Formats: sequence, structure tokens, C-alpha cells
Amino acid sequence: MKIAIPASTDEQRISEHFGHCKKFKIFEIENDKILNQFAINAPEHHEPGALPQLLKDNGVNVVIAGGIGLKAINIFNQENITVITGAVGNIEDILKKFINGTLKNSENICSH
Repeated sequence: MKIAIPASTDEQRISEHFGHCKKFKIFEIENDKILNQFAINAPEHHEPGALPQLLKDNGVNVVIAGGIGLKAINIFNQENITVITGAVGNIEDILKKFINGTLKNSENICSH
């Protein structure tokens, strides 16, 4: 399983808005263990649907976001990519919660 998390500029915290992040941290997980992790740059200028396509092309199965637009969520849903919204804080902590099964979908921070 591959999980994508939009990273803030320091790459330690989740970016509050999916569409404004400059990088995504990608984690490959198997049997509750991180096998690999890497970062990919978001395109400098992107058209609607470009970020979902980028993550799909990188084999992502799950996107964990703070705020994300409805159009992006719908595109991910069409591609059978799970979206978890409302995440805040340190990426490592968020990932641990996901692996432990305690990260829950909560209110989408994005209002548009």
C-alpha cells in the first residue's frame, strides 16, 4: 500500500491544504511496517485533476489530507483511491495513527 501526505514546507507537518502543497511524502507500507518512503514535487502550476493524476501515476492507494477540494476527492474516488480528511500535525504521528488504525476521517478543513 502506498500512502500520500501533502507536506508543509518543512516536510515535517502536513500541509493544511492539499492543492497548495509543494511536495508529497509517499510511504510504502506492508504488514504495518514502512518499507520505503520518498517525496515527490507537486507541479509548479497545475490544472484541476493534475495532483490526483500525479499520485495515481505513483501508485498511491490512500491520500491523507487536512483540507482538500471536493473535485479532487471525487477524482480520487473514481480511481478507487481512499481519501482521509481533517488530519493535522506531524506527518510521522499521522502515519503512526493510520498504521495503528486510530486515524479517523474528520471534518475537511477545506471549505470550497
